[in-house]
Amino acid sequence: MRRLLLSLALGQAICGAQPFIYLHAVSNAASSLPFGIPAGTIAQGSIFSIYGRNIGPATGVQASSFPLSNTLGNVSVTVTDGITMLNAIPIYVSASQVNAIMPSNAPTGTVSVRVAVNNARSNSVPVRVGTNSLGLFTVRGTGAGPGVIFNFVSQANQPLNSLQTPAKPGQIVTLWGTGLGPLQAALTPDNSTLVVTSYNQGITFIDTATNTVSKTLFTNGNVFPSGIAIRNDGLAYVTSLIDANPAVLVLNTATKTILGTISIPAEYPHSVYFTPDGTTALVTCPITNYVFVIDVLTSTVSTAVPIGGPRDVAFNRNGTRAYITSTIFPSAVQVVDLATFQIVDSYPINGDPGYIQISRDGRYLTVMDLDSAKKWSIDLATRNVVTITSVVAGGGLTTLP
Repeated sequence: MRRLLLSLALGQAICGAQPFIYLHAVSNAASSLPFGIPAGTIAQGSIFSIYGRNIGPATGVQASSFPLSNTLGNVSVTVTDGITMLNAIPIYVSASQVNAIMPSNAPTGTVSVRVAVNNARSNSVPVRVGTNSLGLFTVRGTGAGPGVIFNFVSQANQPLNSLQTPAKPGQIVTLWGTGLGPLQAALTPDNSTLVVTSYNQGITFIDTATNTVSKTLFTNGNVFPSGIAIRNDGLAYVTSLIDANPAVLVLNTATKTILGTISIPAEYPHSVYFTPDGTTALVTCPITNYVFVIDVLTSTVSTAVPIGGPRDVAFNRNGTRAYITSTIFPSAVQVVDLATFQIVDSYPINGDPGYIQISRDGRYLTVMDLDSAKKWSIDLATRNVVTITSVVAGGGLTTLP
């Protein structure tokens, strides 16, 4: 009898220590909106929270140094879609709550999230991942009530917005949130530096040999870095994703300095792409339904191409055509002649086309859906469009062999 009682007690102790994630308890870290309800999607590159029991150490551990790791306090978090498994990056772990960063290349659609503590694995729970799903942090930390909003006076003076310190008409305010989407980054031509944009008014240069930050450029209150492209000579363009004074920053990546700005005549310029010969840059504006063409020599906008919700751009190998995904009016891949900047062809897509890549031989386009694990293969020689359901979906594409 004593042996039986001892075995039962040990079994209960072991079961009690097993990590367990509660149902519908994975949410955006700012809004606290969980899977299964509108706006409950976790964006690629965003911070999300996991709630449960025994999912971390009894005393909370906060990440306090860079580079961040795949484990913290002997806790790891995995994101799985079929045969694809990625590590999220834990930044806070405790027995009842884990905060982690969703990988920027996590598959979009429904995935499984699991926590491991000292190699003991929790149950897996479903989570929906998307390219963006903004949540705003609140003062109470619950997702409800007054937001964490700062009135911008200067870089060194940004008081918390409140009834006592309201924003003035026309004043810029800074909102703290997560879920705008994955960071954009680009390597310099010699692969020595990774340049990363941050919507929180920063451009960071990372030394790839040492994985350390060599410099961070802070922009003023009217510039919010988003897309980035680097030319073969190291010249870089960075879009400012904002409605007031939209622009493209011009950078010298060798000296890590800002050379100037180019005004864009539409709100929220999102991404930028240099043509293969480097003489022209294309800037996508998904909200205003335009792609703007910049003459690099004169640093001026030369023309505008009307495209509904442009998202991503690929070029053919001889630099005569651009293939641009269009999410509305219609949903398609639009083909633009780079000599005339006119739409000369179109490939209809039954979905929400986002990321696009061209094969090395220039014959095939691969297009990724923004909100599912679906992708399309387009044969440019036969115009045949094939829909493919893939387990390797998400925030980017690699060149086909």
